[in-house]
Amino acid sequence: MAGITVQEADRVLSHEPLNDDEKRFLLTCANNTWKSIEVMTSPSGLPVDTMSVETGKVFDYTSPTNIADAGLLATLAAFKTGLIPTKEMEIERLDTILTSLDELPKLEGEFVDTEGKIRKYALPYNWYEADTGVVIPGYTDKGDRRTSVSSVDTARLAAVLWITGLTVPEVRNKSDRILEGLDLGFFYNPENQLMHGEYVEETGFEDWYYGLFCTDGRIPMEIAIARDQIPGEAFFAMRRTVPEEWHPRNLPDEETTQIYLLPDGKLISVVEGFTRDDLGQHIVPSWNGTGFEAFSPLIYYPEDSWSIPWNRNLRRHLEAQIRSGDYIWGESSCLNPDYVYRENNAECLGASEESSRLKHPERFLPDKVITPHASFLTLPLNPKAVIRNARKLQEGGIFGELGFPDSVSASGSKKTPYILSGAQGMILASITDQLTDGTIRSQLNPYMWKVRQLMAMEKFSV
Repeated sequence: MAGITVQEADRVLSHEPLNDDEKRFLLTCANNTWKSIEVMTSPSGLPVDTMSVETGKVFDYTSPTNIADAGLLATLAAFKTGLIPTKEMEIERLDTILTSLDELPKLEGEFVDTEGKIRKYALPYNWYEADTGVVIPGYTDKGDRRTSVSSVDTARLAAVLWITGLTVPEVRNKSDRILEGLDLGFFYNPENQLMHGEYVEETGFEDWYYGLFCTDGRIPMEIAIARDQIPGEAFFAMRRTVPEEWHPRNLPDEETTQIYLLPDGKLISVVEGFTRDDLGQHIVPSWNGTGFEAFSPLIYYPEDSWSIPWNRNLRRHLEAQIRSGDYIWGESSCLNPDYVYRENNAECLGASEESSRLKHPERFLPDKVITPHASFLTLPLNPKAVIRNARKLQEGGIFGELGFPDSVSASGSKKTPYILSGAQGMILASITDQLTDGTIRSQLNPYMWKVRQLMAMEKFSV
């Protein structure tokens, strides 16, 4: 903990309280966001993925992450903020979602874990028709069918099912039964201690992993460790940055190598490495420099409070996002104003060469693109900055009866007419957690103690 000031430690633990006007503004944002989620809820109770505000057309497909964030988590949030008026209505809505989720076809089978034990799994596919539950396959370039499951989508659903059961005992039996099948150990490769990104039913595991720590790929690793589905040493297997030859800002030099003593008595060596942000400060980078990569775990558990160095890293990501955005800020993957789903980033935060606008201009629009959910995810870190940003969006006409659209150009001249339910769910959950003193994120905190213990021992070279 050397070099940490008392003032910095205080910032980790507390914020200047919001005034009544700021709280009312957040409630207005929550109310309109919830309206969009209600409109995007199919008869099955499962949220559809996308809706056009201009035409009212909905795109009737859904995913495990949509079900988690815009279905279950949004329902918990809506009750806590009074948007669902009675406990009975909350339970009924949750029960409907869980019943439909339970009935969805899943990838089922058995695998042998690292201890030779046979474990069963029942994993949700990546895409379904929201109303009928029919699996929607993908297709290869050759036209071959591929149905797949994702470790990140599965982990996000597992986190929210866990939160749901802890928050609402009346539905816990049903949520726990589904959660039991979401064994993330299925994705774990003991040879490199990483989580496979995707399994294709027709061909097996795809040849890629979530290998960089400061991405949403850490969610399956953290949830799996907390649930005793993979060993704790997997926490240190993900790269903190990438080799310098991959990107000149990445410096995984030997001076940053640390030796840690694990709780089970093992010694492990970790090359921390770092990237420099636009001010020259050391950071643990994300892959593409998007807000979603760095901040999305914060809606499920208070990772920002587990380690002062990690909190410092998240704050540096936030501050660089603000500087990158100029007047309005919050860059991440979203449905862009040109109707293409693509990544937008604060370039200095990305470890990948693909995050460079200069080298890969084809990946970006000329005008920077802002997505509101990227800033709302940072409410635990700097709520007043988020509120100022959201008010600027409102003043620019980027906030309506159904909340925020998925993206707007940084100049404010263009916005997408589409709303994405998953993003709306993240916004609503983040607001609710802020207004109710962390009642959503706090649920899992006691159960994440193994991960908290590991994160607390790491220096992160920042």
